[in-house]
Amino acid sequence: MGFRTEDGTIRLLATERPMNNPRTIAAFVHDLAVVYATWLFAFWLRFNFEMPPPEFYESAFDSLFWLLPLYGALFLVFGLYRGMWRFASLADLQHLAGAAVLGAVLTMLVVAFFTVRYIPRSVLVIHPLLVAIFMGGSRFAYRSWKEHRLYGPRRVRGQPVIVIGAGLLGVFGVIGLALLFRRRRAWHRTDLPVAAQHRAGREQRGVAPGGGDPR
Repeated sequence: MGFRTEDGTIRLLATERPMNNPRTIAAFVHDLAVVYATWLFAFWLRFNFEMPPPEFYESAFDSLFWLLPLYGALFLVFGLYRGMWRFASLADLQHLAGAAVLGAVLTMLVVAFFTVRYIPRSVLVIHPLLVAIFMGGSRFAYRSWKEHRLYGPRRVRGQPVIVIGAGLLGVFGVIGLALLFRRRRAWHRTDLPVAAQHRAGREQRGVAPGGGDPR
């Protein structure tokens, strides 16, 4: 994707990440590793979590020599590395699913036309499902972790505020601010410092006042 400038040159959009980017390379290697692992895992599932017979075992590994380049090319064609995992969306999931479905169709065609033996039909169905599940799951797990790290509970609660005055003034202040900013989450109360020792430890609107003089 790109746009043509006035001088006729084509520039890539900022959302398109070049393959020489270390993170893009890491994502590409991760996806190929998923294809590799899920292919062998599909054979394992087919034989009820037992070691496949020797001929199936050898066929599973021999097929990886053409299966990995096939899926790698599809991932590039479908543009899975134009965006960042942090902003993974349903559109990215659709591209991923499209690559997995087309990969399944092409794998079946290769097996049929080149008479690749000892590859069960069930593996050809299970494998693309595993690819889509694990690749999509890893992307959305990374996005969830990143958003929790950037916008976790402490950040969602807003800016911490200390309300001076634990008497009626403090109570009305907390109530007023809560009503004013109840939807914006621009702040959250953390303490109600008091000078009177007998009020220490007693809650007001869910907040326990401090026990010392705020000065």
